[in-house]
Amino acid sequence: MKHFSAAIQTVGELKPFLENKKIRTAEGSAKSILAQIFVSRFDDNDIHQVVELLNAFSEKVIVAGVSSGGEIFSGRALAYQTVVSMSFFESARLVPIMLKVPQGTEQKAGSILVEKLSSMTDQVKGLLLLTASVSINNGLLLQTIFKSIPGLPLFGGVAGDYLEFKRTLIFSNKGIFNEGALAIAMTGKELHLSRHIYCGWQPIGKKMTATKTDGLVLQEIDGRPAFDVYRKYFNINLDSNFQVDAIEFPLLLNRNGRLLARNPFAANTDGSIQFSADIQEGETLQFGYGNIDQIIDNSYRMVEKISSFAPQAIFIYSCAMRRFFMQQDVDREMAPLNEIAPTTGFFTYGEFCDLGNQSPHMNSTIVVVGIREGKADSAHMVSKAVRKESVPEDPYFNRPTSILSRLYYFSNAITEELKNTNAELQNKLKEIQTLRGILPICSSCKKIRDDKGYWNLLETYFKKQSDIDFSHGICPECSDKLYGEEDWYVKMKKDSENK
Repeated sequence: MKHFSAAIQTVGELKPFLENKKIRTAEGSAKSILAQIFVSRFDDNDIHQVVELLNAFSEKVIVAGVSSGGEIFSGRALAYQTVVSMSFFESARLVPIMLKVPQGTEQKAGSILVEKLSSMTDQVKGLLLLTASVSINNGLLLQTIFKSIPGLPLFGGVAGDYLEFKRTLIFSNKGIFNEGALAIAMTGKELHLSRHIYCGWQPIGKKMTATKTDGLVLQEIDGRPAFDVYRKYFNINLDSNFQVDAIEFPLLLNRNGRLLARNPFAANTDGSIQFSADIQEGETLQFGYGNIDQIIDNSYRMVEKISSFAPQAIFIYSCAMRRFFMQQDVDREMAPLNEIAPTTGFFTYGEFCDLGNQSPHMNSTIVVVGIREGKADSAHMVSKAVRKESVPEDPYFNRPTSILSRLYYFSNAITEELKNTNAELQNKLKEIQTLRGILPICSSCKKIRDDKGYWNLLETYFKKQSDIDFSHGICPECSDKLYGEEDWYVKMKKDSENK
């Protein structure tokens, strides 16, 4: 397998790239060619021209194009460019499957895709899936697929448009789709893929419950309009800037043992919030915080795993919100991967990757796919392994990150203190309720029976139930009974009355 890529700004730049001698040589020995195109500002006419040039280049080309929320080229984030990523497979076979998926037909589309995949005689080693719209329930599409084919090695993402949420699209050799799904099934005995995912967002603040949902719309949290929660905690307004203001604060939920993020992208006048991935009624929610230092640390562990696989190319499908939050640090996460193999991809509105018997629609996640034909090259693994210590760091570079990290721990500490204080108040309330209740007391000795059936002296009982300490004295009535006939007592009482 050989891989070549280019970042271009005009369609005219594509032709000289395709005429490169190395690319022409690779085309001659290839059985199939995957051309992934990640576009930014290209209009439909530009896209048609790109597809025509690729079709004219070789009949072996399978086009998998998508509008992006940012492009990834040589392990770096680009903006408003178009990346052409061409993978030349010497033995693998590619089977494209294009489906129209209007809203409400996700299950039907999933069933059609399952039927087409099941009819293939060769084992599917990898399935690249690209979808065109955040308005369709991609999670439902994936559930339908994995219900029939659990463990399908799937990866990919949802098209983006730089947080405008106006028009996203996918395209292939057969045309452009605003509502659809494009799947590329990859088969071949010598084909090997290694898929890795990482979110890195951590839960922060109190736990809440999704009390009312409708597909991709979260209507209520803890019985209140979902938007009220964002307004209360982040002072976010219900206006056209909502998606930009709120996208840094995903909701996290635990589903089947996996922590998933959910990114909001629109608020409705009724107080409900639209998400790009599903939230199920009754699920426990917390806001998420991205700890950049921890994200970068974990990225090097991922680099080591990918390096041991010795890929010949690396594809990245990373969340647009991840880029929005990490800013320049996003390159620190991806650049080491390009030291291992040529790295391309795009920033998505949702990521796909199989997790064994399920493949949920994810947000705020990076999906990294290593791909190669043939056996791993051990020499390649040693020479391309990247260590964190080899990357020099500017001591001033990450001060904002460090400050945010401290604020995260500060907020967690405050939250923990509030939890402890609340627990103490609950205990005190129980004590008060106990004291206000009817106490079983002996009519003779005045002992009190506790809730375990034991009889306690009055002072012993109250000592157990509260922080009350007793000091002993004697009341006037009891004094008269005990000492009324004593001369000293009669004299003391008479002197007291005469004062």
